[in-house]
Amino acid sequence: MSTRNSEVEYYKAAMQICKEKREKLGLTQSAVASKIGDGYAQETYNRYESVKNNRVPKPGTFARILQILEIDREEIDSCLSKRGYTVPGLLSPSSQQTFPDDYTLLTLEHVREEVKQEIAFDVEEARRRVVQLRRNNVLIFGITSCIVLIFYFIYLNNNHPNAFTIKSEEYINSESSAASPPILDSEQKEIAGTVKNAVKYESLSIYADPSSFDKKNLTKFWITNSTATQSIVGSVKKLKNHKEGPWFYGNGSRLVSYNIRFVTIGANGNTATVGTKESWYLPLYDSKGKRVPNKNPYIPPYSVQYVLQKVNGRWLIQSDTTWYAN
Repeated sequence: MSTRNSEVEYYKAAMQICKEKREKLGLTQSAVASKIGDGYAQETYNRYESVKNNRVPKPGTFARILQILEIDREEIDSCLSKRGYTVPGLLSPSSQQTFPDDYTLLTLEHVREEVKQEIAFDVEEARRRVVQLRRNNVLIFGITSCIVLIFYFIYLNNNHPNAFTIKSEEYINSESSAASPPILDSEQKEIAGTVKNAVKYESLSIYADPSSFDKKNLTKFWITNSTATQSIVGSVKKLKNHKEGPWFYGNGSRLVSYNIRFVTIGANGNTATVGTKESWYLPLYDSKGKRVPNKNPYIPPYSVQYVLQKVNGRWLIQSDTTWYAN
């Protein structure tokens, strides 16, 4: 065996033994490289194990590799010595090769070139790692910011009226105060009062506790099996039929404004029509008591018309044009 590159041959053979031990331990090149420390890269370690590459670890790095893989230096030296390799540091003066005078200069140039290549390689690897780290930090910051904003808007939606809500309420209040009620006689007032009590009972009692709904109670204000009662029953079903429990109109629900536009009684005296302009604040909650998202509780002023019949001396609602409960 030639001794011209005895030290390189020794380390390459030693790294093959290290490779066998690494694979036996189930460690990857990347794992060993990271344990060496100092930003060691997997690509650098791979060149040490490659039989086609003439790169070998420095003595200090090699000692660290042996320590990580739990390999005894004396054992590996003895093993390779028996195979005919020259152990670095044990060369005798007589066995060392005589080199020409310019060999030292050539060797220094060769080492310098290798060092340049390795430094350039490691700098590029470090640059890639820094760029990746920055990208990861930006991504994490962006995701975190989005999560914080989402929870902030949910909090505002559940606990504070937003700008639209405030403007809506101001508009509703100004609208209600500006309306001029018509002059009604006693029976018209009775009819108007029946409608107002009915709509408040519907939204602030029935829909506030849909689980306790009893259809029999509708006879207080509505004609049995009429269009109006069918609409209320359908609305109760929609509120109750949710996977995690019923929804309901929760705390703060109220009739914001209620203006009578007209009350007309038919020629036969048994039918009547009532026109109103109403606005409501009806926040929806789920079965756990949390506000249902994406549901604006404010219903701005809109016109509604109710048709009533006189049954056994009582005025009862037959139909209406409300939409908020449906």
